[in-house]
Amino acid sequence: MNNNSLMLTLKYLGIPGVPPSINVLLKGSIYAAIVDSVPAHLSIIIQALKANLAGGNTCVLVTKMTPGVFLSRAKASGVDFNDDITQSRLYLFAQEGDYTTNIFRHGIRRFLQEFDYFRVPLGSFFLFDDAGDLFTMSDQHMAQTQAMDYRDWMKSTGNTSLFLFPFKGEKRSQSILSCFNGVARINQSKVGLELLIDFWYSQEGAIAAKAFPVSLDTSGLIRIDHSLPEASIEAYQTESNADDHNAVFYFGPDFEAFSSAIHHTGEWKQAQSFIDLVHLSRDAARATVVISLDNTTELKQIAKIVHYLRLNRGNRLRIVIRESGFSLRYLNELLLLRFGANLIIHQQVAKQQLPLLWEMLAGQTYARKIKQNFDLAYSSILSSDHKGYVDLVTFCSESLDMFERGDVLDIPLALIVASYHEHTSPPEVLNQIHIVRNGDLLSSNETHCYIFMHACAEENVGTALSRITNGLQQSLFLAIRVITKKETIRETLQSLVQSGNIALAPDFSEAIAAATAAAPIPEPPGSDPILDAIAQPSIPPADTATRVIQPPACEIAPETRKEPNEIARLMSRLASAPPSLTLKT
Repeated sequence: MNNNSLMLTLKYLGIPGVPPSINVLLKGSIYAAIVDSVPAHLSIIIQALKANLAGGNTCVLVTKMTPGVFLSRAKASGVDFNDDITQSRLYLFAQEGDYTTNIFRHGIRRFLQEFDYFRVPLGSFFLFDDAGDLFTMSDQHMAQTQAMDYRDWMKSTGNTSLFLFPFKGEKRSQSILSCFNGVARINQSKVGLELLIDFWYSQEGAIAAKAFPVSLDTSGLIRIDHSLPEASIEAYQTESNADDHNAVFYFGPDFEAFSSAIHHTGEWKQAQSFIDLVHLSRDAARATVVISLDNTTELKQIAKIVHYLRLNRGNRLRIVIRESGFSLRYLNELLLLRFGANLIIHQQVAKQQLPLLWEMLAGQTYARKIKQNFDLAYSSILSSDHKGYVDLVTFCSESLDMFERGDVLDIPLALIVASYHEHTSPPEVLNQIHIVRNGDLLSSNETHCYIFMHACAEENVGTALSRITNGLQQSLFLAIRVITKKETIRETLQSLVQSGNIALAPDFSEAIAAATAAAPIPEPPGSDPILDAIAQPSIPPADTATRVIQPPACEIAPETRKEPNEIARLMSRLASAPPSLTLKT
């Protein structure tokens, strides 16, 4: 390869109207497009070259078309590449002979050396037409190795490439698609021509399961047409064959142990990566996907895969999450179930019970509606950065934040309002409440204690409260009111804010710190951040020992801890909340 410096210009897909997160390609990467339309196929070639030439890139086209045929077709679409060829901005290479045989005999490296011989500059944009001929598709392992050879070469040279596969060769190309940095499809669906992004890595991160309506202009070139109805991912859900419900696709550790314990006689396939899992399961809408998790697994990545599979494969696919050597937190379980998982198999489940659980999956259809926007839905599980004691203004503000975020996935919440015994010093009581989870907040005025529990199911509130008070809740408080109905939680928080006295409530931070320093209290035995992961009976209904109290009016304290504008902002936020807000209880 020559010694020209790598070009720093961006590389482009080039389809007008496509978002920048898809249009801009990563340097040193390989992308694939599978096209089910002859006009769209030619259009992608013309528009990708046009966009990259306009961006200052040197371009290379490898095609079966002769230069004359390509140039005449491009000119008929209103694009003239003659000057670009003359000035060596565009290199045209015509495939001759049996390329597949030659690549099999001589290898990818020998093929790529051709570009060095013709002094193609580093950092160029490559477009390979009829790309199926550039791989040995008859040998899946060899084809994958070849794809990685292309990828390694692009990375080492700073080049970027787009491989175009004809739709008729889609099945043959499945084995190599997991090696690409992005895969797009242009298909003719029931509602017209549409662009589907399977997955796509760009400067803005990873994108999956995006669909866009496409139209052809008078010159025969494609563009994203926002005037057309929004494309639906469901249009691409492939109808499975009669036997696909017997297929099982597995990712993660303990494959042999789990598959032998299930006694399932269908076809098992083990995926080596998440991208491999996506491609293996592409045509099996009624199959079962098993994702086995260990303590090295990143939850967000798992959630994104579950979300993608459910949106892209439909409700008949069965998705099983299996714990292997560790336990998911309650909130993480909830997230995966809301994103599309049918079943979570806990690590404590005995081996002999696995076949029975497997039988329960038969014929299941996932009924919950999935939120299309992954980032918005994922943000609903985010707790506050605070934990433990905060002043009352911060308590109300942070609790309302978690309340509003959690409404997207209906995250369970709990608010506890407890009154002090007469002549009790609040700091003495607060110092005996030990909170370890972010998002679990504690606050107080002179007469009442407030505890907000994020992602805590109603049946687990009693256990959680007992843990954080070391079982002393009945002696610490005169009366306890537990609120788990979301509408009532919001009304209670609003009542506190609108009383106007929270800014005057004393801040006990210094008193708590002083008490802790004077007499440190150890963590309760067996303290565990997953307070709400163990199901226990909730706090019993109100009786003579525990009476229900109404949200109290805060008494005025002599010290103001917050500036008036902070209270004003909180009041304004409550006032601007939509009156028709629907709260799931």
